[in-house]
Amino acid sequence: MAVLKPCRRPSQTNRIGGFASALLGLLCASAVLLTPVAAAAGSISGTVTDAVTEDPIGGLDVCFGTWIGESNVGCAKTDPGGEYTMSLPPGEYFLTFWGRPLNYENDWAVVTVGSDPVTDVDAELDPFGSVEGTVRAEVGGEAVEDARVCVLEFERERFFRCTRTDASGHYVIADLPPDEYRINFWANGQNFLWQYHDHVYEAADAEPVFVGLNQVVDGIDADLPPAAEVEGMVRRADNGAPFRELFVNFRPLDEDAVWPVWPTRGTDDGSFSMVGLPPGDYKVEFLPYDSDWSPQFWDHKASLEESATISLVAGTVTTGIDADIELTPTPTPQPAATPQLLAPSVVSSPLVQAQPPPPKRRVCPKGFRKKRVAGKVRCVRKHKRHHQRHR
Repeated sequence: MAVLKPCRRPSQTNRIGGFASALLGLLCASAVLLTPVAAAAGSISGTVTDAVTEDPIGGLDVCFGTWIGESNVGCAKTDPGGEYTMSLPPGEYFLTFWGRPLNYENDWAVVTVGSDPVTDVDAELDPFGSVEGTVRAEVGGEAVEDARVCVLEFERERFFRCTRTDASGHYVIADLPPDEYRINFWANGQNFLWQYHDHVYEAADAEPVFVGLNQVVDGIDADLPPAAEVEGMVRRADNGAPFRELFVNFRPLDEDAVWPVWPTRGTDDGSFSMVGLPPGDYKVEFLPYDSDWSPQFWDHKASLEESATISLVAGTVTTGIDADIELTPTPTPQPAATPQLLAPSVVSSPLVQAQPPPPKRRVCPKGFRKKRVAGKVRCVRKHKRHHQRHR
């Protein structure tokens, strides 16, 4: 009898959808190790095989749990003959055959266990599909060996799996889950342009390739057009020694170019070579790693605006794209400026501006008169004098 272990939650890339996914997530969340059951308990056993070849599938997890997923959840692994056995107390169980980790589609079963063994609970798992084809040169038709072929998820445009072509230019990418894919071909350091299926240059124009279970999609071929190649030498301007600590960037003048910069690196002897460039007009930038050295643009110019343009033709090698890198000039220190003393100005002096205005002469309103009261001049109301008339 197989040893039972906690049910393993499927990985992000291998999860199933819908009701089964939610249920199995709940089952796995409550996984516990099973203790040995009584001899009177029932059991489940069966065999797992490849639906196409009928070969047994060993090392596959068969997990089970109750419908409510609260207890008695565990897994057994198939032996080299594809067989598994699990001892269980009576009840109804939901079985999952986890094929995706081994590049098979998952399968499920519902089994009722009593006091007697339940046998022949088998599963025939459908293997994932594959893509294959041949990569050749567009001119001459010779096979392109060691080209990299990659499968990208169509919606996410994310690399899923890659391989390389053999000496005959042939490739196979197997174990692809059912989905739509983009296929990318790249010559891997050889002087060819890349390509997407079906013979297009940009990912947005790629034709989708659908891969189903048990399906071999063949005839996904590529004919790579020739590209342009550039060679040059980079030296130190002061002594002519090779200069290798830099990037050599090719900047296409076409605003609709797929890539704004095509970089390469210098080598120990100061030479560089760039292959796989699309034909067209470029500016070339020599960018040292260290800021102690000044950037330079071909042909020996200090700025991109002043630089010359190179025109590249497919299938040709452009040579003599050289540079002589100079040290960055050290700024000349400027003498400190001598402060100038200015004569004080009475008008602009803050002391003068801060003085209060002269006191104003006090004027009493009509009906009032000035009178000194307690040493201070105040305005007091005038009193009318009453004149008595004498008879």
